[in-house]
Amino acid sequence: MRIISKKSIFFFGLVLILDNVFLFADEILRQKLSTEYIKWEKINSDKSSPKNKTIEWEYLSKEYENKVQQSSTNSEVKKLLSLYSQNRSIAFSDGSIGPDIGWKLPNGFKWNDSYSFDLSTRGFSGQERKGRPFFNWNSGDATARAHWKTLSNKDSSFGLNVSMRSVYQGENFIGGSSGLFEEGLSLGFRYDRKLNKQSGFAIGGEQLIQLDNMTDTGRNIYLMASKGIWLNHKKNDFPLLVINGGIGSGRFASNDKYRLFCFENFDKGRKLSLHIDKDLCFGPVGSISLLANKSFSVFTEYNSDQLVFAASKQANIIKPIRLTFGVNFLVPGGTTKIKDNKDLNWVFRLSTAF
Repeated sequence: MRIISKKSIFFFGLVLILDNVFLFADEILRQKLSTEYIKWEKINSDKSSPKNKTIEWEYLSKEYENKVQQSSTNSEVKKLLSLYSQNRSIAFSDGSIGPDIGWKLPNGFKWNDSYSFDLSTRGFSGQERKGRPFFNWNSGDATARAHWKTLSNKDSSFGLNVSMRSVYQGENFIGGSSGLFEEGLSLGFRYDRKLNKQSGFAIGGEQLIQLDNMTDTGRNIYLMASKGIWLNHKKNDFPLLVINGGIGSGRFASNDKYRLFCFENFDKGRKLSLHIDKDLCFGPVGSISLLANKSFSVFTEYNSDQLVFAASKQANIIKPIRLTFGVNFLVPGGTTKIKDNKDLNWVFRLSTAF
């Protein structure tokens, strides 16, 4: 992370996100009728108007009216996009990849059929600022992960993931002293199933099989369910609301007050971790996302350790790339306290599919 200029990360993210802020407001507040597909043609009104301008009315039976209505309804249903996942992003049945709908939390939609591989890096600018500027790395840390969808059918898929717990290199945090690309290597899996066009669930684990003793986030096992709701009911069109919730272990269960059940000292042989990493406990997690279109979203996420408000932008640069930038409002350590303005820290996620 030290190779990349600090400010370049911020400005790159802000440009991509602010590019869609006004579009987002227009979609939500006004929902203008798109004229993209309207073909205008100048006509001769004299030739097109009938000589006899008397209107002739014709009675249509109720049965005929019902057939027309049913035909119209079926036509709208066919246009409805099915929702899928691509790591922490949403995907669509037309093959397109959308923005992230979560920062740390996975979603429950079935993995899409277009892209089997996904690479991502997720990080934050440090737990405590201690009076230092907001736009600083401030002893931050990051995690890298690769996902591979290995098996798939019409309604479900199964995949594997490999994690490198700490991209950070230094002496200030557990797992940072062993060197870049050498710490916290672990394996996991994901099984997801489609329930209908707009919902699904997933069961998985990250850092489940740990290849060394430098993974200090515990074993992140999860059960998540997701539901999408098209807010433009008449056209099954954007804005799209996505509700995502479930339970998780590891750092998804950092708050002692909200643990559902717990296996204490599950990793009792671990010497360099906190008790939340040694215990195998489960807690509630969730997120709410709002998409103005296929490429821009805003969301809020509670993952037990952070309360994040973020925006995400998808861009096709050779391959689909998603950039997420947000702010964490929660005091670290599994609390329910909101940070003072001077202590707010930022989070980011960068992903690509192929």
